Amino acid sequence: MLDPVLVVQGLAVDFGSTQALRDVTLVMEPGERIGLLGRNGAGKSTLFDAIIGAARPSAGQLVYGQGVLDSPRRWRSWRACVGLLPQRFAFDPALTAQQTVEYSAWLHGVPKRGRDVKVSSALDAVALSRSAQSSRMSKLSGGMVQRVGLASALVHEPSVLLLDEPTTSLDIEQRAIFRELLLSMDTRAAVLMSSHLAEDLAATCERLLIIEQGRIVRDGPMHEVCGLPDNSAVTGQELEAAFQRTLQGTSSGRLS
Repeated sequence: MLDPVLVVQGLAVDFGSTQALRDVTLVMEPGERIGLLGRNGAGKSTLFDAIIGAARPSAGQLVYGQGVLDSPRRWRSWRACVGLLPQRFAFDPALTAQQTVEYSAWLHGVPKRGRDVKVSSALDAVALSRSAQSSRMSKLSGGMVQRVGLASALVHEPSVLLLDEPTTSLDIEQRAIFRELLLSMDTRAAVLMSSHLAEDLAATCERLLIIEQGRIVRDGPMHEVCGLPDNSAVTGQELEAAFQRTLQGTSSGRLS
C-alpha cells in the first residue's frame, strides 16, 4: 500500500459561533477518486478551504509527507502539491487557452526549463485540440473552459486534485464529456470531487464521503455506501437513495 498523500485528523473550523466543520478525519491515498456529497451549506467548500489553507482550523491537524502542517514554510510547500478547480474558473478572456495554462504553471512555480512540455501535456490530458489551445478563452464553450481549468490545476503535477462542483454550470452533454475525461485521466493525484449531482459522482468516483452539518457521516467504497455487492456499478439514482437514507439515519441518531 502506498503512503497517504494527506491525512486530516479531527479537523474543526469555526466561523464565529458557527461550526462549519466538526471532527473531520480523512485519509487520501494516491490515485484514488473520492466523491464528496452533501447539501448546500453542509461544509464541502469549507473542507476544501481548510485543505488549501484558506480556512484556519480551530482544532485538529493536517499531515502530509513532510509532517504536520504547522508552519508557514510547510504550508507553502503543501500548497505547491495541491491543484484546485473551483466551481467558477476565473480567467482572462483575452488570453488563449495555452496562455492561461502557462500562467498557471508560472503561478505554481513550474521551472521555465521544461515548462512548455508540462503545459502541452496538461492540455493534451484534457483533450483540447490544437485549435482550441490557440483560441481565446472568450471564444470557448463552458465545457472547454472547464477543461482549461482542469489543465491549469494539473500542470504542476499535484499530489492532491480538488474539484469543487466542477460540472454544475455545464449542460448534459458537457457533463458527460467531463466525466469521461476524469475517468481517462492518467494521474497519480488523489482526487477529491465535491458535488450535489449524484450522477456525476457515481460515474467517476470509487469512494464516497457524505458530509452533513460539517461532519463526515459516511466514508466508504461507493458500492458499499449504496448497499450493493462488491464491484457493482452504482447509478446516480442508487446514490441519491443512499444519500437520503444516510441523512435520515443521521437525523434519527443512527446511520443506515
